[in-house]
Amino acid sequence: MLTDTTTFFYETALKRTLEIGDKIVIKDKEHEELIEKKRRLLHAIEEALPDNCKNLIDEYDETLCEAQGRSEVLIYMQGFKDGRDIMSLPSEVWLV
Repeated sequence: MLTDTTTFFYETALKRTLEIGDKIVIKDKEHEELIEKKRRLLHAIEEALPDNCKNLIDEYDETLCEAQGRSEVLIYMQGFKDGRDIMSLPSEVWLV
C-alpha cells in the first residue's frame, strides 16, 4: 500500500509540476531568457564538435532535462509533505 500511495503522490506531483510549468514558469521572463541562452550555448557547442560527437551532447542535454524535471517533482512532493506537516501542528501554534 505504501508503494501505491507513493506512486499516487509522485504522479500527482508530476502532473502538478507540469501544470505549473505550463501556466507559470513559461511566462517568467528571466526563465525564458535563461532557456534561450541555454539553446544558443548548446547550438554553439554542437557546431564546435566533430560530427561523431554531436549525439553525445544531445544525450547529455536530454539526461540533464530529465534530471531537472525529476528534481522539480521531488521538490514539489517535499513541499506538499511540509505543508501537510504544518497543517498537522497543534492549534496553539497557529494562535501565536
